[in-house]
Amino acid sequence: MLGAGVLLVLIQLALRAWMVYPSWFFHDDMLLLADGAEAEGLSYLVDPHDSQLMPWGRALAWVVQSGGGADWPLAATLTLLGQAAAGLACLWMLGTLFGLRPGVLPPLAAYLFTAMTIPSTMWWAVALNALPLQIGLFCAVAAWVRHLRGGGIGWLLLTVAAVAFALSGYVKALLLIPLLGYLALAYYAEGHLGRRLLVVLRRQWVAVTGAVLLGGGYLLYYLSVAPSLVGEPATRQALPLARAMLGEALPTALVGGPWRWSSFAVPTAVADPPTVLVLLSWLALALFALAVARRRVRTGRAWALLIGAAGASYLLVLTTRAQLLGELPGLEYRYLADVAAVWALVLGLVTLELAGSSQGSLARPSPVRRWSPGPRTVGAVAAGVSISAVASSVAYAHLWHRDNPTEDYFLTAQRELTSAGDTDLADVPVPQAAVLDWGGTRNAQSRLIPLVTDHARFPRTSTRMHILDEDGRVSDPRIAEEGPSSQPGPIPGCGWRVGAEQVVVPMDAGMIPGRWWAELRYLASASGTLQVTAGEETFEMPVRRGLAASFAQVDGGFSEVVLRALDPGLTICLDRMDVGPIEPEESE
Repeated sequence: MLGAGVLLVLIQLALRAWMVYPSWFFHDDMLLLADGAEAEGLSYLVDPHDSQLMPWGRALAWVVQSGGGADWPLAATLTLLGQAAAGLACLWMLGTLFGLRPGVLPPLAAYLFTAMTIPSTMWWAVALNALPLQIGLFCAVAAWVRHLRGGGIGWLLLTVAAVAFALSGYVKALLLIPLLGYLALAYYAEGHLGRRLLVVLRRQWVAVTGAVLLGGGYLLYYLSVAPSLVGEPATRQALPLARAMLGEALPTALVGGPWRWSSFAVPTAVADPPTVLVLLSWLALALFALAVARRRVRTGRAWALLIGAAGASYLLVLTTRAQLLGELPGLEYRYLADVAAVWALVLGLVTLELAGSSQGSLARPSPVRRWSPGPRTVGAVAAGVSISAVASSVAYAHLWHRDNPTEDYFLTAQRELTSAGDTDLADVPVPQAAVLDWGGTRNAQSRLIPLVTDHARFPRTSTRMHILDEDGRVSDPRIAEEGPSSQPGPIPGCGWRVGAEQVVVPMDAGMIPGRWWAELRYLASASGTLQVTAGEETFEMPVRRGLAASFAQVDGGFSEVVLRALDPGLTICLDRMDVGPIEPEESE
């Protein structure tokens, strides 16, 4: 069975390679790469990314950008290696708990081919969180069970290492600690709940102490450095979110769905299963649970594990994403990817005998044969569910292959700037459609464009300034009309004559404090340098001989500008100076 299991992992890996390699980075991916490019020292690894503490993901981001900026083939390859590790870890977990028998193949296939893990593979930033959690879950369960069977301190240390690795990718890995505790209570202790607790505490006091130290220490550090998204539960969204997440998205994925996707922000998509198929999914799950109960005893504790994992994911979304996005995150499978890993474990627990435990499910001495499927039927159903799940996954991947605004913008900019050669660009934010940044400061083009080309320069002042439009094309800039302008100059045919003596140019309106752009349109006797004093700052601006324009980035809050030519004999006639937001000339 080992060869069959490895073959399933290789098939999944080939399918994921077809999905991932034609894709590209998306939104947060670019911010992570830019952070990696700016990294100074190991402290970078423990800097939170938004609300995530992800040193493993930051390390991989540093590796990818150091290999050539936005190196998608390298990022995709690392993702696939992580996926291969997760698949093999799942096989190891199932083989450890249940033995390498044909019965472990359906749970393995359920994890490998479910659509619940596709968003956490296609979106690189999500994969950096999700894959360490899935790998850590499988390895921690396998090592923990070996320790519970009397395997010694080495397996306990491996369990701790697996949980720590999962925590290096995703704070949600804290849930592994209660999961492991539940396995010990439910399957490796006997008696009523109080007795089970005493048995586990007495036998596993070292493990309990380690769990408190690891989980508590991590949580304290996380709360001290990461801006938490957790707030008051979105009580008005509780029922709609439960309906979407637990009533529609989860059950349909467990049986091969969701079969249909709805894209609200391409290329991402959420589950949009037809209502009739949602009902049929619930019916199929109920019949499966009934069929298993007719053949085996003690299956309820495994179903409780699935309910607990799904409920924890629901509560996390309710107290975080639902506050802003309502029920929509409930249909987003990246918040259920770890439940797919738990599902493989649960399927094994309800259908197979747990080695080394007297508390696992067992075949009934006299099973009820009616509506009780045999091995061939189980294999056929598992194959059908896997094929259906692959079809759903392929439909999702196609969205990423067809339309990715981040890829379109950056690869267009790369082509344009490579063709134009070294180009002065106004340092403005990348469009939110390409890189969403709620703060509006981390997605500056000076941080992100160098990830795809070396031909962009971002000077504060330039006589040949350009700007990238919304599609990433190089365009001539202009100042938006709503900004203030200089008052008309006193010299007919010249406006404001600027030479070696300072000239004060008043503005026709006050400036709002902030970072703005100024455009000076002038006629210069020669190329040279102009000294500009705007408010409390003074800087030098190049000018070009003849009728020309120069752009400069300025701090707002001033009502006049002081100009002086720094080159002997240089004289310019300033026709007009406009201050305000900068934009592509063709914009309306």
